Parts: sequence; structure tokens; C-alpha cells
Amino acid sequence: MPLTRADAQHRHPRHQRRGEARLPAVVATLTAVGLYLLLPEQLLLAPRYVLPALEVVLLVPLVAINPRRLTRHFRVLSLTLVAIIAVSNLAALATLIQQLVQAGVKDGPALLTSLLVIARAVSVLH
Repeated sequence: MPLTRADAQHRHPRHQRRGEARLPAVVATLTAVGLYLLLPEQLLLAPRYVLPALEVVLLVPLVAINPRRLTRHFRVLSLTLVAIIAVSNLAALATLIQQLVQAGVKDGPALLTSLLVIARAVSVLH
């Protein structure tokens, strides 16, 4: 006997999932954007406001479409946003490590503070 759609949803509760809450992801993204803005100029990939502006531009449609839940419909946009944040953090970390290893670095405390900012941004995303 074939099941109706209502019976199938009742038997398989995964079809009733509504997605994840959006607020923690938005807070983490905005925190990462804010922390990126705190980095010193020597660790930035582009002018200070280019990457944060791009991240916010990607975040706005995700929140506007469904302000309460993360759904599968915009997964590519969500993954693009996460990839941009991750790549910018990794590039800043690589630049920081390179500058710490160089013998000519004179501003060690500022670089170590930057390391803490990058580490915090990476931990917010995980």
C-alpha cells in the first residue's frame, strides 16, 4: 500500500526539519568581519573595507530571504561567504607568520596582538 505524503513525512521526521537558527551564524560572521577590520594594514589582503564589504553584501541576501532559519536553498551563497572569510583569515595568518619569522620585524607586540585577533576570528567560525 503506497504511503501518502503526510504519512511519509510522519514516518521520516527529517522531512520536517526547518533548518538551523540563523542568529549564531550572523553573529559569528559579523564578529569575523569586525575582527578583520582590527588587523593592522600590513596583514590585509586588500584595502581595509573591501573584504568586509563583500562579506556583508553576501550576508544581506541570506538574512533577507529567511531571517530566522538557514535552509538549503542558498547553500552556495553561504559556502561562498564562509570560504571568503576562511581564505582571508588564512592569508592574514600566513603573512603574520612570514613577518614573525623575518629578522627585520621590529613591531613584535602588534603582530602578536594580530595573531590573537586572527585566532579569535578562526575560532568564531568553528
